[in-house]
Amino acid sequence: DVPVISAFASGSDVFDPIARPNTMSIVPSDDTYVRATLDLAKKAMQWESIAVVYSMDTYGRDALDALNKYISAAANSDGPVIVSRTPMAVSDST
Repeated sequence: DVPVISAFASGSDVFDPIARPNTMSIVPSDDTYVRATLDLAKKAMQWESIAVVYSMDTYGRDALDALNKYISAAANSDGPVIVSRTPMAVSDST
């Protein structure tokens, strides 16, 4: 088995040790990014609501899924409320 180290992957599937025991990433998972962003919005910025713009690719959808999970889990807390979710088309032209 050859170890695979990704410098860009952050989706939860990369961090699954059962499905990908030889794969790791050097960047934090989407869950980690989402928790940090929500902590920033809630604690540091004291925002009561947020609007989310996400890319319509795997990266954007995975991050939105993680965000929805944490917002739902924190529904009874005083965390920010998502007032808008707006998808953004992704272009690979440079």
